[in-house]
Amino acid sequence: MERILIIDDSVANIKILSNILAKDYKVSICKNGKEGIKQAIEQAPILILLDIIMPEMDGFEVIKKLKSIDSTKDIPVIFITSLTDDESEERGFSLGAVDYIIKPFNPIIVKARVKAHSDLYLYRKKIENLAMLDGLTGIGNRRSYDRHTDIEWKKAISKQYAFTAMLLDVDYFKQYNDYYGHLKGDEVLKNIARTVSKNLPNKSDYVYRYSGEKFIVILLGTEKEEALIIAEKLRQAVENLNIPHSQSTIAKKVTVSIGGMTKSPKEGEVLDDLIDIVDRHLYWAKEMGKNRVVWEYNRAKDHSIIEISMLGDFKIAIGDKSITSTMNRSKKMWLMLQYLIVFKDKEITQQELIEVLWPGEEVEKPNYALKTLSYRLRETLQKLQVPYARELIVQSGGTYHWNKGYICRIDCNEFERLCKEADKEEITKVERLILYKKALKLYKGDFLQGTVPEQWMFSTQTYYHSLYIKALHSTLKILQEQEKYEEIHSICRSVLQKEQFDEEIHYYFIDMLIKIGKPQEALKAYKHIKAMLHKEFGTQPYEKLTELYNEINQ
Repeated sequence: MERILIIDDSVANIKILSNILAKDYKVSICKNGKEGIKQAIEQAPILILLDIIMPEMDGFEVIKKLKSIDSTKDIPVIFITSLTDDESEERGFSLGAVDYIIKPFNPIIVKARVKAHSDLYLYRKKIENLAMLDGLTGIGNRRSYDRHTDIEWKKAISKQYAFTAMLLDVDYFKQYNDYYGHLKGDEVLKNIARTVSKNLPNKSDYVYRYSGEKFIVILLGTEKEEALIIAEKLRQAVENLNIPHSQSTIAKKVTVSIGGMTKSPKEGEVLDDLIDIVDRHLYWAKEMGKNRVVWEYNRAKDHSIIEISMLGDFKIAIGDKSITSTMNRSKKMWLMLQYLIVFKDKEITQQELIEVLWPGEEVEKPNYALKTLSYRLRETLQKLQVPYARELIVQSGGTYHWNKGYICRIDCNEFERLCKEADKEEITKVERLILYKKALKLYKGDFLQGTVPEQWMFSTQTYYHSLYIKALHSTLKILQEQEKYEEIHSICRSVLQKEQFDEEIHYYFIDMLIKIGKPQEALKAYKHIKAMLHKEFGTQPYEKLTELYNEINQ
């Protein structure tokens, strides 16, 4: 039986309405507005009958408050009143009331109107709930996650309890799909969704399909130690399904990697920051061998992960120690290291390295020069202060290669992965925007921008720069659709310092200025890009920019 809430200071009115509705609904009653709002939040009724004239807080103030709260704003409100003037009725409807019932009450009219609006509300909720479910697995989808977790995050802040997020990703799922087919892959996702749901211990715990083969679990009020136990239980439960996976190199059955974190959020902290950290923990779970849980990764204390930066200035870091190409003047040594890392998946002959390091030059005893360079490189790597530093460069049988036995995180590889994830057709615009933003955050500059350009770098530089421009344009387009003009302004201001001839970025920047009512600044920006293009290339702005210019002049 569904619940109706009556808010009225008149005991007589409450008694009459309760008698009329008690047979068909659970009836809750409140005699003042403040208590009524509290009960509406706690009990989530399907309809509220609200008196207008009440002491302290009248019905108009109550409905204003109800419509400002996420959990109550959609509940239909019917005013019950003796006021019959058009002005009061108009005000009530403008504040969000769905109907009026005039006193004295006619039981048939009360029942009919309550039934009509409550049935409509329940139907609408049913449609909304269906839209919140993932069509394949039957669990909450990304839209449901976005809506519910935002509310729960605010509750965790106000009530000061722990909030846990964990991301689960199916290991080698692409290989599974390629080998067994997508129908079998779908069955795997259904099985995992059911297994995770079944193994969540509390009613307040939720699992959502986050994207593709990735799930997100939210635990409310669970402390870190218990959350970690739950995460390990979920990982083990999936492994115990014993779903064959011949293409997996770690278990020959389907497994998941999990990254998670528990936090008691404070005022001003945002959920997206927590999810970024959780996503990083998932990344490390994958890099460390998959089929494991990573909860609180401490980069400074971890000497097992090698972090390599190639977008912008070149840098290698292990734990809190790092080396950069500014530490040593030997350009050839750094060039050798960069080449070995870029082509880390192959063994490189001495002759190839000699041609890369001394192109077109006559070098006396080139093999000896290469060995000397290799020795100096190993000595430099020792500054990372880990026992295996000298082992990172392997020399055997006349070839050199980067030691793949150690886990590396290379920023350009992660950047490329995020861009490709964002380009998948099946994800939502919200998911796409999140991925693009993460990718753009990684792009500190062009590939090896601090290095004197070599012939072998050009195609790689062009490739990553083209990914960057595409991610940038796509991000601005989505933000434009969402009318997030301040964010567009911030991105364009920053990017135009480096990409000053990119007309597409100028287009978004000028369009944003028009939208926020700054036509003179937009005109100035247009004249600036027009003058630059004419001076540098002898060309005019492209058609879209010219159309914006015409719009300003009109």
